[in-house]
Amino acid sequence: MNNLRTFILSRYRLSFYLIFFVIVVGCETTPKEIEPVVINSPALEKSPAVQISTIETPVTPKVDPREAQHEYALYLAKEKKFDKAIDTFKQLSQQTPAFKNSLTNLGLLYIETKQPDLAKKALERATQQNAQDAIAWNHLGFLHRQQGEFTAAKSAYEQALNVDQNYSSALLNYGILNDIYLQDLPVALNLYQRYLKIKTNDDKVKKWVIDLERRI
Repeated sequence: MNNLRTFILSRYRLSFYLIFFVIVVGCETTPKEIEPVVINSPALEKSPAVQISTIETPVTPKVDPREAQHEYALYLAKEKKFDKAIDTFKQLSQQTPAFKNSLTNLGLLYIETKQPDLAKKALERATQQNAQDAIAWNHLGFLHRQQGEFTAAKSAYEQALNVDQNYSSALLNYGILNDIYLQDLPVALNLYQRYLKIKTNDDKVKKWVIDLERRI
């Protein structure tokens, strides 16, 4: 707890906020992309001269302890201290399961640390808490595909795309499922083409499209 208190104090003195940490699973080699961390540091402004009598005692804003714990978990994940990050997200998800996608982050960290069964349980809970969590659905589809559960994977990818029809990772993953595992080539081709409208510079997928057009 001392480490957490020290971290909280230092983070709020510096006044910055870490945004949502995600690990995106891509094609068959499952490359991962980490969303960039955005640090907001307000510019310093010169204060005009004021009379002493006009200075008011600043009011210390109330800090939600869950927010501080969430930031601490993100910091640990960014520093690749995955065990500690998992423990912190686990505590947070037990307190408030729906708070800032804690269960989704927990599931993604389980994927990163090669614990697929725990990842699946966390992501299933995440989708139960929030059926609009496209990231959780996409990674749940990936886990089902890894374990040979192709019907469940198909359903999960469709759920992700129902939430966001332009979610590029889900389009690519669902295309791979139809291309390689379900052998539904026309569907795979359509999904790859939709993906390329978003990721126009993906030369690997362009080659897959050319190959599929020859085979269909």
